[in-house]
Amino acid sequence: MKRILLATDYPNLTELKIYYFKQDIALDYFTNESSLRSIFQEQITNLTLINDDKDEMIRSLENYTTNDKLFNLKCFSLKSFFRFKQYDKILSLLRRMSNLEKLTLYLPIEGRNRVIDGTYVQHDILDHMPQLHSFTFYICTYVETVDLSYKLSSEDIQQTLTNIGQQHAINLGNKFPNIVFSYVTHLLVQDTDPFEHEFFMRIARSFPLLKHLRIINVEPQDKLFNLKCFSLKSFFRFKQYDKIVSLLRRMPNLEKLTLYLPIEDRNTVIDGTYVQHDILDYMPQLHSFTFYICTYVKTVDLSYKLSSEDIQQTLTNIGQEHVTSIVNYIQGGIVACSIFSLPFEFDYLKYLGNKFPNIVFNYVTFLLVEDTNPFKHEFFIRIGRSFPLLKYLRIFNSESQVLDGLMTFSSDNCQLHPIIEYFHLTRLDVRYAHRDYVEQFLNETKTFIPCLTVFEVDVDDLKAVTKRFTREETRRNCAKANVIAQI
Repeated sequence: MKRILLATDYPNLTELKIYYFKQDIALDYFTNESSLRSIFQEQITNLTLINDDKDEMIRSLENYTTNDKLFNLKCFSLKSFFRFKQYDKILSLLRRMSNLEKLTLYLPIEGRNRVIDGTYVQHDILDHMPQLHSFTFYICTYVETVDLSYKLSSEDIQQTLTNIGQQHAINLGNKFPNIVFSYVTHLLVQDTDPFEHEFFMRIARSFPLLKHLRIINVEPQDKLFNLKCFSLKSFFRFKQYDKIVSLLRRMPNLEKLTLYLPIEDRNTVIDGTYVQHDILDYMPQLHSFTFYICTYVKTVDLSYKLSSEDIQQTLTNIGQEHVTSIVNYIQGGIVACSIFSLPFEFDYLKYLGNKFPNIVFNYVTFLLVEDTNPFKHEFFIRIGRSFPLLKYLRIFNSESQVLDGLMTFSSDNCQLHPIIEYFHLTRLDVRYAHRDYVEQFLNETKTFIPCLTVFEVDVDDLKAVTKRFTREETRRNCAKANVIAQI
């Protein structure tokens, strides 16, 4: 920036905005010795500094003292979106602007044992700016309660603001004024008291342009008596099962519940007994329960070998008729135990193994299959029948199909098995599968995939199976596909 400002004269330059300013801005540009002194002290009337880097903000303010007045400056804006401790340095800078007419501040401040209220604003800032007629500000002080000799209240703070004539200043918390924040797009709400449903209704009305909301609150809310239908779906594993249970127990009048929950970091599986005691016992009005709950448990944490029959029995014991279960041992010493309602109404299913019930998954379009035993040709026949709308298939299996008696490269024209047809499959990922599965899907005498458009594969496996793209039996299945080769 210095090179730009010194490159030529800017006789009409009166307004300057500096974003993400660094330390040398303070140490050079605004000092008496700066080559830019005449610009900043005599020419610029409107200056804006915006920084979202906490460390740079602190360093940049360390040498703002002992400088001449900025008499020419009429408008000044300073915004920091991270907490900092250099409040006194800010004051030193502001007091150099005695002729300021318009001031904008956004300052989150920590490292103090007293809050910055209206009295401080008056004495520290306003008393030094007699020409000021526009003051737009947000100043938030973060103080440890042990440093306070009294309990703060919004009313006390508001009174100090009223004393200085600032009638429109507010303090946002669980309790906030009934006004509209027309420009706020990012909001963080935090309180030691729980946020109830009505609070979020007020947030929606008061922040019409809100795009990003962050909530920090560990306190449980009251019961959500009005809630009749609730759906929660996560397609990635998470550990907060207890938090989910706490939330669900606040919905005693729920009539319809939908859950898709992959859960890890437990030493017991969530079976029918857990579902009954943790969820259903707290929802006497529930008449529709659609769910898929999969628990990922390390086998070393289990004192017994899991079976689908054992899990199914727990579902039968609690009177759940249209449900089933799958137990699958996958790589890494993990067992994936799934329980779900029938019919299966979700479009996403992961970690299906060799053993799964003879049902049709009419809605599933994404499927990941994995097992510690090889997948036989008959397995993929079942997949084709059970998943009629399948579009995306991923295969995790490092075991060779040769163990099944299939001759991979020498069986081009050998019809020992019926050809499998996947009419809707558009994407296939075999990057983490044995080379035999590349053969399984590219060889048209075994599998027919007319709509395949994306094929993800290890490049060496692809060259070997296609015989460097000269093998006739592999041409048709990948004719339309964009090959994503992993080296």
